[in-house]
Amino acid sequence: MTIKLGLEKQIFLIGNVENQNKIDFLANADLFVLPSHNENFGNVYLESLATGTPIVASLGTPWSEVKKYDCGRWIENSIEETSKAMIDMLEKDRETMRINSFNLASKYDWSSVALQFQELFTRMINEDS
Repeated sequence: MTIKLGLEKQIFLIGNVENQNKIDFLANADLFVLPSHNENFGNVYLESLATGTPIVASLGTPWSEVKKYDCGRWIENSIEETSKAMIDMLEKDRETMRINSFNLASKYDWSSVALQFQELFTRMINEDS
């Protein structure tokens, strides 16, 4: 299809990327976009954010926080909205987006998750007392 549309110099199909190559690939991207009707958590979104690359995620995913952290867009899953979000994100300051992406990803670091669980359990215990 890319050849038929004359896009073979703009679109590269790279196949499976693993381990450090995946980290390097994501870290060197300007933006990660994965349209989906109902993706679960989607580790690849977090992997992208952890490398400092902002994301565009569909409303059917649990990534609404990208708005709060200003490191992506959470949009309707349509060609128009996806295109608009991509253009908007690519016009933003790359270094700011990188920092914001790291900040959201750090929320999912194991030490942060452990603290969140501890706070939740403490609240639950205190409510029962």
